[in-house]
Amino acid sequence: MYKVVRGVVGHDGERYPVEGYGLKRDDGKSFLSLKGDGITLDAAGRVYGSSSDTDSVRKHCRFHRVVMKGRMTVEGDDYVFAMRGRAFRLCPCSVKPEPLPEEVEAPTMS
Repeated sequence: MYKVVRGVVGHDGERYPVEGYGLKRDDGKSFLSLKGDGITLDAAGRVYGSSSDTDSVRKHCRFHRVVMKGRMTVEGDDYVFAMRGRAFRLCPCSVKPEPLPEEVEAPTMS
């Protein structure tokens, strides 16, 4: 299972930032559920690559081919879609950890 932390869906010249979750099974089948301001997208499809192992992205290529079909709702209008594209893997070393906020003590009543 993967968390989509920064995604963009384009529709009619508009770009919608989205986030959500994706699942890729060992047999190549994938599922995706994304939500954003004014848009929802649910899809199922297939991921093509030289191996079902996610390390193959790093060793052999920088992306996998993806084919999906699904449904989306954009500002109240429902659509059915089919798409082909590429899924890119982010390098884990490019992600910078953020410090956790300090715990705030609860005020005491006197």
